[in-house]
Amino acid sequence: MEAVPPPVPQSMPSKDDGHLNLLVIFHYVFAGLTFFFGSMPIIHVVFGLMMMNQTGPFGPTGVPGFQPQPTPDDVLFGREPGDPDLNSDSDVIVIEPDEFSQDKKQEELKTVGTIMAIGGAAIIGLAWLYAFLVVVAGRSLQKRKRHTYCIVMAGISCLSIPLGTVLGIFTIMVLQRPSVRVAFGKGD
Repeated sequence: MEAVPPPVPQSMPSKDDGHLNLLVIFHYVFAGLTFFFGSMPIIHVVFGLMMMNQTGPFGPTGVPGFQPQPTPDDVLFGREPGDPDLNSDSDVIVIEPDEFSQDKKQEELKTVGTIMAIGGAAIIGLAWLYAFLVVVAGRSLQKRKRHTYCIVMAGISCLSIPLGTVLGIFTIMVLQRPSVRVAFGKGD
């Protein structure tokens, strides 16, 4: 006599339905947190643009109203801070920066600013894309569609330690239940 597998219920138990609804909410919350914290590199973008355009503290005059503080050598030798006449009657050679080195510093500042602005913008773009994909996964869970997509996004979410890991594991656990697979149209 051959063993007959138990019939798969046609409607999903309320427990599974409740778990899926909770997962939908948690996906939306996680996407919102990802969007918010993914926007933090806006600081890098702003400072990078300021470096590139040489404005604010990165401008040629620095911060308006800033007074340099005396160094210990200034106090010891009785000089004013920023005084270009360091040793007028001694044998010490003072090398003044020429225009080439100032241009080189400005060019390096622009390069660093460009890297910061592009890097920050790339991180923001990737975080916002990931948040959008998590929202799509939540919406798919809500409509009971795209089972494979939800599994893939749950696996990717596991890389976002610690909240994404918990969300991804529970999503995979719920989506592997036979009654949930049937609700998604993925009967075995």
